[in-house]
Amino acid sequence: MSQIKQYKVTEPWLKTSCGLGEAPFWDKKSNTLRFLDIIKKQLHVVNLNEGPSSHKTIDLPFSIGCTANIEGNDDEFIFGGKDGYGIANKKTGEPRYIKKFWSDEEVQSGRAHRSRSNDGSVDSHGRFYVGTMNDPTIVGEPGPEGKMVIRHMLFQVTKSPHRRLIQTGPRSQSPQNQGTCHHSKWNVMDLGQQDHVHH
Repeated sequence: MSQIKQYKVTEPWLKTSCGLGEAPFWDKKSNTLRFLDIIKKQLHVVNLNEGPSSHKTIDLPFSIGCTANIEGNDDEFIFGGKDGYGIANKKTGEPRYIKKFWSDEEVQSGRAHRSRSNDGSVDSHGRFYVGTMNDPTIVGEPGPEGKMVIRHMLFQVTKSPHRRLIQTGPRSQSPQNQGTCHHSKWNVMDLGQQDHVHH
């Protein structure tokens, strides 16, 4: 039996001052690592070929909890943001929402304001799962208002009927999970015809 190799880490490879660093995503094609600071509303990107000196921080207009690549689109990624699904530019971080999570009733009741996206994952069929939770920076102690939202290939949204305290780490059951949303050459003008929301 071979011996287990051990490493001693004396200092971090990349020094950041994240309020809540989350959602690391390795972009294989560009060999870059991106991750999020949910509390400070920032996107961090570092080129692994160039090392820590390439690290850049991009301020965002709202918090993002998770990201995934889009098949056939090297310039943008999909994200789960405070209010819904969106697409952002990989270089500038400029985001735009494509589908909101919250119904008019949830907005009026304040549930949307009290919540944010948390973890997410893509399964082997290209479905992007995003969990939401109460935002501790707004409510303090989270309550049972979290939910699971699934983005299907044609932008169909399915909402889990079960309320969750904190939805963390949704995972695909398939070993073929590649972290990429498939069939995603999107025309935003067509979204209204393809969206279906199930409660």
